[in-house]
Amino acid sequence: MVGAGFGAYARLLHPLDDHPGPLTWATVARANSRILHPSAWWEKIKSSASSGRGRPGDPMRGDLNGWALKALCAILARHTTTAQACCFAVWEGWGWLHDHDSPASTITAYYAPDGVIPDIQPPQPAPAQWRLATSGPTFSLPGRRYHLFKGHIDAAVRIGHWVNEDFFIPQSPSFFWPADHTWCVATEVDYDSTIIGGTRELIDQLRTSEMIEVLQIPPDAPYEDRLNA
Repeated sequence: MVGAGFGAYARLLHPLDDHPGPLTWATVARANSRILHPSAWWEKIKSSASSGRGRPGDPMRGDLNGWALKALCAILARHTTTAQACCFAVWEGWGWLHDHDSPASTITAYYAPDGVIPDIQPPQPAPAQWRLATSGPTFSLPGRRYHLFKGHIDAAVRIGHWVNEDFFIPQSPSFFWPADHTWCVATEVDYDSTIIGGTRELIDQLRTSEMIEVLQIPPDAPYEDRLNA
């Protein structure tokens, strides 16, 4: 998903909770006597035929939790000289891009401030400095089309559906990469993990992070989970 030519690759397993905690893919796999390996399927490790243990909520598909994305970006920023100049691709099929009940989401995607809390205020236009026009460039991959934006790496955690100043629903980019092309991040719409290509040093730092759950994967990792029955 991120292309060939990188020194190493990793799979960031989407979190099982809305905040950091002890429940991870690894703990669930151990509880159910499953094997957590580079091509492991969540559906195969989350339950056991002989046990009801380890049945948390499923990881999000197509969207990396905001706190995990922020932790990822903090590491990525140290491995590029162009953190201020990144490209972001957002799948055109997300419903908030076409929500005609909210004036703020009919023609524009938005940046929004951190630390917002849902409220019941009526929809309001986002401030001009947070707007990203969806009338800009697009590109296509098989079966998908994406809106393309540019900005600082910090913008990765500020893309999503702005309703009002107290209600923002974040959406992680489908792809993003810096101008110097030292790494690339991909979150496929139907996938419960995020794939990263980059230098070996970057992948090692991601893999040893205490904030996010990351597995190093070979470039030709199979899609199928052949180790868990």
